[in-house]
Amino acid sequence: LTDPSGTALPAVHVGYGVTLGSIAMKTDDAGRFALVRNLMTPAKVKLELPGHPDLVLIAGQEDVAWGSHDVRLVARRRADSSLRLHCIDAETGAPVTQFGATCWRDPWVNRKVGSSGVGQYALVAPTEHPDGTVLLEGLSPGAAFVSVFPGASYAEFAEHAIVLDEGRMHTLQVALRRPVTCTVRTIDATTGVALAGIDVVLAKVLPVADHARFDRATPRIDLTQGRVVSTCSSGTNVLELARGITGADGTARRATAPSSRSPWRRRRWCAAP
Repeated sequence: LTDPSGTALPAVHVGYGVTLGSIAMKTDDAGRFALVRNLMTPAKVKLELPGHPDLVLIAGQEDVAWGSHDVRLVARRRADSSLRLHCIDAETGAPVTQFGATCWRDPWVNRKVGSSGVGQYALVAPTEHPDGTVLLEGLSPGAAFVSVFPGASYAEFAEHAIVLDEGRMHTLQVALRRPVTCTVRTIDATTGVALAGIDVVLAKVLPVADHARFDRATPRIDLTQGRVVSTCSSGTNVLELARGITGADGTARRATAPSSRSPWRRRRWCAAP
């Protein structure tokens, strides 16, 4: 594995994708690597650099046949992207100046293009931004999620999908809205009697297209502590936005509570593929 000038790239993981994650080996000081075939993989594979969002393969990675020797890969450094967030009040258009923000790489989309893992995560601490604008620099290009966490007067803007082009400055205007309340009433399906003590959750499923695949029986891997599990790059991720318990009348009323916390500190779990 070398860069376009022929310089060896040491300590880089080279591998190939399998059903759950990838199998990889690290290059030595001379950029050399050796891979062992998984019995379930096809006769030819596409090589990738899992865990290295800053590198992109430009030669040698396609249709590599098992039994091949002296395979030569060439990788280049990706040019960073940047993102300017401008937050406004959705009703008045006035700047919203008190907020925090995050941007993290979409592991599901990026895995499909040969870049595994959650990778880079950018955080803007909640503070005052005089003109409602903040600049996130040094971002890896590719699919990502952007969140904005305003003060108590506004609902959070949770995990908006965006694609960051390599070497480009992006601008995203975020229109923040006032919090709304969701009222859920639970009853016995047979008798119609209100049910108290029922746990009610409002959640967002990612990727959004997978929402129909999720049900109560879906296996769950808890990510509340911020752990990153390899299966989550091919499974479904669920972020809890609000949670409540029904009262004596069977009703739970919950707002999408404003929060300045990172989404990885929110209640989050991964549904197995």
